[in-house]
Amino acid sequence: MDNKIKNTILYLLTNENYAKLADLNHHNTKRLTHIINVTVASINFAKALHIKVDENALIKGCLLHDFFLYDKYACPKHKIHAFYHAKVAVENAEKYFGINKIETDMILKHMFPLCLGIPKYKETWIITLTDKYCAIAEKFAHKDETNQIKRNIRKVIRNGINERRKVQEAFI
Repeated sequence: MDNKIKNTILYLLTNENYAKLADLNHHNTKRLTHIINVTVASINFAKALHIKVDENALIKGCLLHDFFLYDKYACPKHKIHAFYHAKVAVENAEKYFGINKIETDMILKHMFPLCLGIPKYKETWIITLTDKYCAIAEKFAHKDETNQIKRNIRKVIRNGINERRKVQEAFI
């Protein structure tokens, strides 16, 4: 994990509300673990595809995308949680840390297409993909097919990178 991510996590953890994420569940892991997985996957994805991003916004937006302070499984609205938790996360991120327009878009729209609105920034599209990848891997982490799912997703990404390189080389 790179130092920018570590330093941002350490900064966010100074907030007692953010630190509570370490105890809240997210599928078969803790929410803070999920958030860190998404952040690392997003940075790696952008680097692997040579996508120029606002790295600070990508890191902060990823680290705040699930910043809601309730147990979604104990919530009466559990079945529709996917549709409204992003708004709660934005409110918390603004209240405790302040966020810019890219980070706001990332948090509000990371559940696309379940949310209203289409992602506006590259960073938002990246978190939309990596959040789903990480959630799937975490959900099935206790099952043997998890490794196969990860291999298949990596293969798709690798093939996409190779295809992009071929196209780039054709124009050079």
